[in-house]
Amino acid sequence: MDLRLLTTERAEMENFILYEEIGRGSKTVVYKGRRKGTINFVAILCTDKCRRPEITNWVRLTHEIKHKNIVTFHEWYETSNHLWLVVELCTGGSLEMVIAQDENLPEDVVREFGIDLLTGLHHLHQLGILFCDISPGKILLEGPGTLKFSNFCLAKVEGENLEEFFTLVAAEEGGGDSGENVVKKNMKSRVKGSLVYTAPEIVRGTDFSITSDLWSLGCLLYEMFSGKPPFFSECVSELIEKICYEDPLPPIPKDSSCPKASSDFINLLDGLLQKDPQKSRNMEYSGSQDATELLKSPQGGQAKGEKSGQRLSHSFRLELIYTDSDLVITPIIDNPKVWKDRKDTLPPWGWSLGDVFIPQSYLLP
Repeated sequence: MDLRLLTTERAEMENFILYEEIGRGSKTVVYKGRRKGTINFVAILCTDKCRRPEITNWVRLTHEIKHKNIVTFHEWYETSNHLWLVVELCTGGSLEMVIAQDENLPEDVVREFGIDLLTGLHHLHQLGILFCDISPGKILLEGPGTLKFSNFCLAKVEGENLEEFFTLVAAEEGGGDSGENVVKKNMKSRVKGSLVYTAPEIVRGTDFSITSDLWSLGCLLYEMFSGKPPFFSECVSELIEKICYEDPLPPIPKDSSCPKASSDFINLLDGLLQKDPQKSRNMEYSGSQDATELLKSPQGGQAKGEKSGQRLSHSFRLELIYTDSDLVITPIIDNPKVWKDRKDTLPPWGWSLGDVFIPQSYLLP
């Protein structure tokens, strides 16, 4: 790495005030922070350099995204021993904690949250990005109650091999071909997310897709309403069996005093949790307003002329408006060490754009 870059990055980190520690993982510490001279509070992740593939992936996918349902990336830096990631601070905690505290949420709240999730997911899909690891711990709440996708460590561009990308980044850091041979051995485990929210076709070995993201969304809606995921077991083989072959039980709130789910909400879940992604309900998904009608409308769980029990799919007109995230079309990576031979395509090392809780989704897997 260019030592001049390293010096600049160290100097830039001095522009931030670190407050209390607000989270900790095995190799990551999260601080509440503030840029000097401003009242803009941020979350600052300090992580071990062995997490370079995950952090690089997060940055290269989100550094240009500005959306109300996606946690904003601000800057990233490298010092002698750590990588530092500066992102939007969400003060409401994670969806995982809300579910744990409330046990279950009323259907109208689930619908409101669902609109946020579907709107954010729609935006990512328009950009050709698959989240791949949707779970309650990776959804954060901003103060007013807006849900935001966070922790893009395992997200990827549609059709991309994330394992190969991780291997490339780690090998470059480790020093060439010999390093690449070593890191290949442990990359498979690093690109796997939470099995509980994984679609059956992914369990069987198919690549991630828009419809697999929608399956995970269905799992979240189910869990928000009932307080538990549609499929769960402490035994991995039993969990796989349930995901692939069993139908979920009707969602019943943990609190028996809560109203039962409406028929259209159940139909919506049936559609999202369809086992066969080929039996897809066609939905014109050219705008977020169209996408959220399924959650707004009393008949939202069933499209006109369609039967329930079909997974939603999107017909997109994908425009190449986010080529920075697409390694096939425009291979731009924000780590100079990875793409050291592509100086013509390298963006600046950091981007300077600009609020305490311990959201688990700030912590890297």
